[in-house]
Amino acid sequence: MQSTTSMGMTRRIWKLAKARLQGEWFGEGGGSLPIAPLLFQGMVSSALLFVVRGDLDPHGHAVFAFTLLMALSLLSLLGELAPLLAHDPAEEWVGGLPVQPRDIRLSKILVCGLILAIMSFSVTVPAALLAPEGASWPWRLSLVALGVLFSGCLTATGLMLHAFCQGARSGLLVLLQAMLFVGMFVGFATALGQASKLAGWQQTSGVWLALPSTWFAAPLAPQMLGMATYLLIGFCASCAAILHWAPFPPNAKALGTHSLLGSLLRPLRAVATSVWVRPKERPIFDWIFEGLPAEKDFALRTYPLMAIPLAFLFLGADAATPQGQGLLAILCFAPLTYLPILLLFVPTTATPDARTLLDTAPLHPRDEAEGARKAVAIRIVLPLYVGLAVLVSWLASVELALQLIPPAAGFTVLLMRNLWNHYVEKPPLSTPASELGGVWRDDLTGGMFFLAIISVGLALITWRYVPGATGGIILACALLAIELGLSRRATTEWNPSTHPRSK
Repeated sequence: MQSTTSMGMTRRIWKLAKARLQGEWFGEGGGSLPIAPLLFQGMVSSALLFVVRGDLDPHGHAVFAFTLLMALSLLSLLGELAPLLAHDPAEEWVGGLPVQPRDIRLSKILVCGLILAIMSFSVTVPAALLAPEGASWPWRLSLVALGVLFSGCLTATGLMLHAFCQGARSGLLVLLQAMLFVGMFVGFATALGQASKLAGWQQTSGVWLALPSTWFAAPLAPQMLGMATYLLIGFCASCAAILHWAPFPPNAKALGTHSLLGSLLRPLRAVATSVWVRPKERPIFDWIFEGLPAEKDFALRTYPLMAIPLAFLFLGADAATPQGQGLLAILCFAPLTYLPILLLFVPTTATPDARTLLDTAPLHPRDEAEGARKAVAIRIVLPLYVGLAVLVSWLASVELALQLIPPAAGFTVLLMRNLWNHYVEKPPLSTPASELGGVWRDDLTGGMFFLAIISVGLALITWRYVPGATGGIILACALLAIELGLSRRATTEWNPSTHPRSK
């Protein structure tokens, strides 16, 4: 009887997982499949593995590959795949079906594990093909198989992270993502020259035992039995128990709207509402100013990106040399590059029903777009530049900070005007994060590449040709005047067909 029940539970879980795969991933001709991240991760992995190929033996090669797989997988679990590891209020209708709540949780975990296992091939297949000459084909196939096992264990790790980092601890997820971003940009770049230290191991020992990727490389080592092998067995057993338990976190709720940063920005907010924000834009401005930073999904998907400029510091941004000053200039304009991702998640909310208050209000789409854009500029963008100004002042000088930061902020706010209708595809605070799609889209990645070229060009031009702090302040004032003029002009020139609320 129990066997029959288990078979029925397995069948229910598989049917739920199959329906989710067909609806969310294979629907619309497979348009939601993670093809773009697979290609991107495959290219990055291939390039890194090719660079270190000559410095590593097979075991060190496996450790490097599994470390890369771990970093990329955790980024996906904390970002794109996060909705699969949490309760979804939209799934309440499933409760009317002959299934248990645990069946739903396990089906979502199965989908997440399958997607992550498929994405693991973008790392392990290039790693197997680029393995050192001494690696046999059975060794290469074992590397790919261990990568799939590692993906399943990372799924359990992501599940525990989401379950633990709730409420007051939710900021830990943002911090972890920020560390992963910096590690991806800097860690592998600085580690390439030290890759030879991974060669010549007979057994994993010392501080390397703290790295899970060394555990999964242990079965591929010349001497398999050792502490790393025992840690691998215990880790896999623990992850299997976690996946069976399926401890989903509660529904993602908005964080409290009161914050220290919001209080500090109160004077700037008052100035903006008096000289920049029109009265008709004030309701949406106040709503976005208070509500958007409090959305957990928005914070998880955008705040870690703000740590990317810190990567330049580890790459040698030294104010004592001209090259270092140029790198600091690029640092100051870096937020412009990932502006599309910031705008993409402006519609994110855990409470989309609250949009009814605005949808039934006599609010013109023009006023909604302008007010929301100005709120994002004041609440999200400008504080980031203030932080960068403090950082550049500490590393270099106040003179250089005033030369670079005000123009960088001005250019970012101006370009946000042109990018808004293209990347904010739905009204602000209207859509759950799971329905917005991923960041791996041709228009988004292409737009970020184009903006990266523009930001580097503007950074170098500002650094080389703007005359000191006075020139930077004058240029920023000119950009501010242009923005104020365009803001007034927007009240008379408006094409509602380009705005998401009008579509």
